[in-house]
Amino acid sequence: MGNQSQPRIAIIYQESYRQVLHIAVALFIIPLRWLGFRYGVGFAAAAFIWNLVVMPRWFSETLRPGEKSRGYARGMLAYPLCIFLLALFFPVPVLAAAWAVLSFADGLATFGGKLFGRRNLPWNKNKTWVGSLVFLVSATLFGWLAWEWTQINAAGSCPIAFAGLDFFWNRIYANRAVELGFLSAGEKFSSLNLILDKNAPMLFLAFSFLAGTAAAFLESLSLKKIDDNLTAPLCYALCFALLLFCGVRPLR
Repeated sequence: MGNQSQPRIAIIYQESYRQVLHIAVALFIIPLRWLGFRYGVGFAAAAFIWNLVVMPRWFSETLRPGEKSRGYARGMLAYPLCIFLLALFFPVPVLAAAWAVLSFADGLATFGGKLFGRRNLPWNKNKTWVGSLVFLVSATLFGWLAWEWTQINAAGSCPIAFAGLDFFWNRIYANRAVELGFLSAGEKFSSLNLILDKNAPMLFLAFSFLAGTAAAFLESLSLKKIDDNLTAPLCYALCFALLLFCGVRPLR
């Protein structure tokens, strides 16, 4: 009995240590309230080097057996790559919300699935119902909190993000932009308090739930060639941005 329980204890310890570090990185979201997309890009570059060079040497106990043989963890490299893409192609509040999903939802879902998951998903035997539910709840809550914390700094977003949003917006409302009172996607994100009604926080929470649902489902799939540190947060960010566009109202 003891010989059988020891490997599980070792696995739980390793995963717990790994996920605590994974979640703790969410503290770096806080400066996004004041710092713009360059902070996100700089963090991504520094974190990529750290995870590639330092983590395998100083924190090798966080690596799984296959990762130790390779000398790096694919998920740890996908994390900063995801932040880099979010910083370039999404406004700062969406970057912050998706970053929170990447840290909290993924980390807590692993905890929940490993410790309390008993029933596997029918379409993926490596994931559990508990893990997916924890992912959805934490993505909804922490994504929303990160959005609320950083939406004041929408003007600090990357110009590429605004250019892409303008392009997308014009394809949807090609002949109605002037009629609706919008000049650009950048203006909309910089004037959220004027565009959205007084129940905006609850509306954003609903957006976070819907985007979190899509991300949770994508995360539950068995996508072996693409790391879920990329797919789930990017899915959340894209869905949140689309829902935001659908929820805007004309400037008065």
